[in-house]
Amino acid sequence: MIRLSMKAEPRWLELVPGVRWLLSPCSSTVMGKARDSEQVQDLFKDGAEPSETDVSLAMAKAIAELTLVEWEGVCDERDKPLAVTPEAISAALDVFPLFQAFQTQHVAAGLLLVEEKNGYAPSPTGTSAAAGNTARPARRSVKSAPAKSTSRKR
Repeated sequence: MIRLSMKAEPRWLELVPGVRWLLSPCSSTVMGKARDSEQVQDLFKDGAEPSETDVSLAMAKAIAELTLVEWEGVCDERDKPLAVTPEAISAALDVFPLFQAFQTQHVAAGLLLVEEKNGYAPSPTGTSAAAGNTARPARRSVKSAPAKSTSRKR
């Protein structure tokens, strides 16, 4: 089962104590735009094979740039609140606890359907074709149950 929210309103997420981000939903459109972003595509230039970590960080930064509306608790060295800019987003997500919380609380919601395969076509030979067996095979065959007469008794 999947629950769809028809409201695309931003919501506040507290990533770490004292740091809240107002984020628009992480939709399919956002995921596609993030994947196509320059910062992600640059990782693959000239046939390069970037690490999974580098791709995850670039995707998170691209998603944040697309979905972050405002934030609270993000300040510079003099405790002056920082404006939401691509540079500030990049610096904030370089702080591992913020990155990890952003990934688990926001990005994971966008990836949930892919992981669960909800909303996608069933396996080619049925919905359980890709699932592994959970029961052991029977030790031996048994006779079928005798068929009952289905005629009406008078």
